[in-house]
Amino acid sequence: MILSFHHVAPDGAIALAAANVPYTNLQWNRSYSAPGTFTAQLACALPVEWPGRYLVTLDGCDETGIVEKVEVSEEGAGGTSPVVSGRFAESLMSRYRIGRAGGAVRGADWRQAATAAMLEWVMGDAPALKAGQGCEEPTGSSYAIAGEAGDDAATLLYAALNAHGAYPLLTYDRDADDQAIEVRIVEGLDRTRGQSERPFALFSLGMGTASSLAYSGDWSCACSVVEAFAKPSAEGAGVIGAEVAVEGFDAETQWEQRAVEDVGSLIDAENEAPSAGEVAEAGRVRSYDHMPALAVDCAVVPAGYRTRWDLGDMVEAELSGAGIVARARVEAVRETYKDGGVAVEATVGAKSISRARRALMGRR
Repeated sequence: MILSFHHVAPDGAIALAAANVPYTNLQWNRSYSAPGTFTAQLACALPVEWPGRYLVTLDGCDETGIVEKVEVSEEGAGGTSPVVSGRFAESLMSRYRIGRAGGAVRGADWRQAATAAMLEWVMGDAPALKAGQGCEEPTGSSYAIAGEAGDDAATLLYAALNAHGAYPLLTYDRDADDQAIEVRIVEGLDRTRGQSERPFALFSLGMGTASSLAYSGDWSCACSVVEAFAKPSAEGAGVIGAEVAVEGFDAETQWEQRAVEDVGSLIDAENEAPSAGEVAEAGRVRSYDHMPALAVDCAVVPAGYRTRWDLGDMVEAELSGAGIVARARVEAVRETYKDGGVAVEATVGAKSISRARRALMGRR
């Protein structure tokens, strides 16, 4: 896998800085609910001037890294062994904070609002951005993603997209367009045995698709219903409430439990009198915080990765010895590249994820 560095000028212009950079160990950590990360131990002197503004690309991978940290050690005549690391380009939105008056982006639906967020909620020195796969230019304003003062845009965007089974991707392909980063909305696919549209993905020792699995499931936080409410700012208006069922609740295996959530912070500040539908939509977003805390860490066989299953897909992990089958989304994937080849580890589900921090998905 070829590792390359690309310099980004203050005006956003991109230029190739170093290609085919050798390394001894490279970790490429993809994430569904937050910007991913990378770490590379180089097998050469640092190939670029540091500090500096650099993108990192890895052939065969759509993610694009941003160099944020460099560590170098020298030991006698042994030379240097630089380690470079950082987050993926979705973190450009983490650098953008909502101003003191709050802010929102809008579209006719969640996809259009998310597209607007990716194109608008970045600092002025970012490279040029263009809408790509899964994106849709806004044609209306009935759907909004909003935040309060100080919120970082990436958290808001991931919350909005994850609630619809999707995640953002910012990718740089020098051959396709050497002066722009393409923004995409990637939707996970159902690859469980309950569907018949595509081959299923099952991580199992018996199937030979995994070499180890470790399960953790905590249902103490799981609720069956969320009672959402908001207090309109209009004088004399009463509290607006809505009851929202928590997705995936199974009465055969779970105890009923109620949560009560003030979702006023998820409603657009410009909306002085939200409707029951808007409160219910915000409650649905907040309901993701009340799902079971489930995680299965899997050392998986690389065959089939990115073709039969990928980040964000719904898959199954089977621990036959314990009689447990977990059906959940691929939350994270770690790719480790060494001289001996590549190792892939996947996390199905997540132990603690909040998808609802200050996210607005309101209909007007």
